[in-house]
Amino acid sequence: MLKSHKKSVLILAVSVLLSVGTGLRDQADMGEMLGIAEREEEGGDTRKQTFSFQLQRSGEDDGDDTDVQKQIDDEEQELELEIAAVQRSREESFELLEQAVTEWEDGYLGDNNSPNEVWHNLNLVSELCDGLVRVSYESSNNTVLQTDGTVTSEAGGSEESAETAGEDGTLVELTVEFSCGDYVRLETYALRILPPEEGSGEWILNELLREAQEAEQSSREEAQFSLPDTVAGYRVIWTGEPEYRWLFFLLIGAAAAFCLEQKDQQDEKERQRKRKERLLSEYPQMVDQFAVLLDSGMTIRKAWERIAGREHPARQRRGKTDEKAGAYLEEMRITCREIREGRGEREAYERFGRRIGLAPYKRFTSILTQNLSKGTGDIQRILHKESEDALDMRRTRARKLGEEAGTKLLFPMLVMLVLILAVLLLPALGNL
Repeated sequence: MLKSHKKSVLILAVSVLLSVGTGLRDQADMGEMLGIAEREEEGGDTRKQTFSFQLQRSGEDDGDDTDVQKQIDDEEQELELEIAAVQRSREESFELLEQAVTEWEDGYLGDNNSPNEVWHNLNLVSELCDGLVRVSYESSNNTVLQTDGTVTSEAGGSEESAETAGEDGTLVELTVEFSCGDYVRLETYALRILPPEEGSGEWILNELLREAQEAEQSSREEAQFSLPDTVAGYRVIWTGEPEYRWLFFLLIGAAAAFCLEQKDQQDEKERQRKRKERLLSEYPQMVDQFAVLLDSGMTIRKAWERIAGREHPARQRRGKTDEKAGAYLEEMRITCREIREGRGEREAYERFGRRIGLAPYKRFTSILTQNLSKGTGDIQRILHKESEDALDMRRTRARKLGEEAGTKLLFPMLVMLVLILAVLLLPALGNL
């Protein structure tokens, strides 16, 4: 019985051993790490960590302890400490800041050619040197240049901008702060923000934004308003995010249909399995009845009709009807109906065996058809022998089912074993 579950038992045994070994190792590692605080890697954030401790006087006990002193000695307390990440030395930090500034200057202009001609958005990153240096920004004119590098449509368009830069755009000072741990470096860059060139993509987008803002401001008393449908000679086709709710319901329906189909198939398999078990368990009774009726002098057909016309004993038990009992009787009645309708007796018996599809029933119909063909005189003896063999087969099946039931209990027993081991070992591990 254990052979069929050898792999499962081996896996459970290995998992128990690994669990015990890991628990012992964790207890040992915890003992070695007590009183040691670890920092985050370089570039990480400052974090808070709580440590548990007990106070114990190093001197000998003088016997004059007060209640407060005893409480301090015995009570477990906690200490919360802010732990900064690993930091570089001053020289290394300055060198890293210099490297970050050089790296930032090489890429901050993005698609622009120079600081004096800024048409497009800037490429303002928040981290450099693999995250070791952090960068923050401050713009002197957020209406023209935002801190994320976005160049707005106000460049050169306001009175303040005109006073600062005249007709050639808007001058903006961008202050950049590079920080590495506790060391900070500030750099200031002068930029001239120019309005987008007429006809360019940015210019068309700005025009569309301006017209949409005008439409919004002029219709604030209404519940909804229409967005512009044309801009700068272009037709605007407004699109939206595609809706996938229909796909959700389709998938849910398909999954439900698949699950129902699988359930129906499983139910049909289970029904066929139970029908097979009932037919096998009722086979000895059917053969024995047939042999007894033949012994009384009946022909094969009369005996068949006599059995088919009976009501199975299990169908009426304690006033309750059991429609599942006597599964072979329904098939025998079908055979009787076929014979009455003109089908040959031998062919009808063979069809009976094929419909049921089980080897014992095919063997039984083979005995009947051979008797009809050759006129075997000892059919009663053959059927009695078949009945005895069927009873032996029934006992074997019952013994096999008993063994399978015992095997099914093996896994719950193993689970109980693991739980018992856990209950016994966990307190021992806690005391290490």
